[in-house]
Amino acid sequence: MEIGVFTFADVSPGPGGAGAPQRLPELVEEMELADEVGLDVFGIGEHHRPDFAAPAPAVLLAAGASRTSAIRLTSAVTVLGSDDPVRVLEQFSMLDALCGGRAEIMVGRGAFVETFNLFGYDLNDYDDLFAEKLDLLLALRTGRPVTWSGRHRAPLIDAVVHPAPVQHPIPVWLGVGGSPESFVRAGRLGLPLALGIVGGSPARFAPAIEVYRRVLGDSGHTPQPVAVSVHGFVAKTSQAAADIYYPADSELMNRVGRERGFPPTSRTEFGRKILAGGPYIVGSPGEVTERILLLHQALGHERTLFQLAVGSLGHNDVMRAIELLGTEVAPAVRSELGRGIGVLSAPAVELELFLGNQAVEDSAGDRSQLADLPVGETVEKEALHVLAVLWCRAPDGGQSGLGEHGVHGPRRVRVRLPYHQAPGAHPGELVVEAALLPADHLSQLIDAATPAGGL
Repeated sequence: MEIGVFTFADVSPGPGGAGAPQRLPELVEEMELADEVGLDVFGIGEHHRPDFAAPAPAVLLAAGASRTSAIRLTSAVTVLGSDDPVRVLEQFSMLDALCGGRAEIMVGRGAFVETFNLFGYDLNDYDDLFAEKLDLLLALRTGRPVTWSGRHRAPLIDAVVHPAPVQHPIPVWLGVGGSPESFVRAGRLGLPLALGIVGGSPARFAPAIEVYRRVLGDSGHTPQPVAVSVHGFVAKTSQAAADIYYPADSELMNRVGRERGFPPTSRTEFGRKILAGGPYIVGSPGEVTERILLLHQALGHERTLFQLAVGSLGHNDVMRAIELLGTEVAPAVRSELGRGIGVLSAPAVELELFLGNQAVEDSAGDRSQLADLPVGETVEKEALHVLAVLWCRAPDGGQSGLGEHGVHGPRRVRVRLPYHQAPGAHPGELVVEAALLPADHLSQLIDAATPAGGL
């Protein structure tokens, strides 16, 4: 499980409030601290309004790139329908070069529509603009010359975007809200899914995520991670967390609600939102940890993103929340779940899963050759007893790692999972991180990797 934070760079445009000259440097400090305490992701969302100060997320992320070394930097989201895919890819390719291959692009249609009038687009083309520009963005990120024409942009002939990113291809996530069509689109295109939850029970999205995973497999794509973003906050006690977060959250929600004709929110409603099963995750480190685990149980996701800094919430409070999230919550969640099948933080290597007791016995003689490499624990999840050996073959063909997962039944399949180089490891020594996958995920992983008729 990856844990991260995201923000829309909220400012207080009124007299005495924190404006962009104050808030933007603070955000760079928050990125730096998130990196120091071991969080995995920091996201900046694009908005073009007086109450948000990040109309160009790549610029702010680039400032953070020079102050961080490991955390991944992503938009959250890039409003692609009113932007130009060429410029988006150029900007994030530059960011990827600045941060050494840690950039990601999260694209979405946008919850606000101010960009369409601002950049001269017709709202009647809202869906068509996004679909067409996403198609072009994905074509361009292959790095191959692209000849393309569409309805909403000038055609391209043998176009290649420069500079090339460090990552090939640079990760593109599809941000979705509640539209079933968006889940299907992500699966059909083989993109990682980023689900934003603002209201209602998170568990209600489980069927849509299942549809996404099914479409992903039916379309011939390898398994992709799912991220879930929530409003949330952590403090030393649950009371302190609620008392700090509620005023800022209610101010934001009521301001936006007035624009959309919604009734004002209340402390009572906020109290319902932060209960177990509600859309917000607010509490002490222990409570936030438990809520993430409950959310994972419901949705089986691999990344959780918190919108900590909302409205007028102070920088010092956000910094303390980031520290608790990184030093107490994230380690506890990872200890319970593992980091998941991981995202796009490193090249993929080819793994062979030898499934069943006989295969393990056949491999016992080879295991001594890898005695110095870590062996993961056998996983027991949802009554699925896992027993299998993962052979990791590095790009040079050498055997580089060994862990244990498994399923019932003697089969052998090939899958692709990410690897990373462990701190202090010898050059070329790779570590495959174990994943505690629910039974249905593991089944999908194996089914997707097994050719028709088996091996």
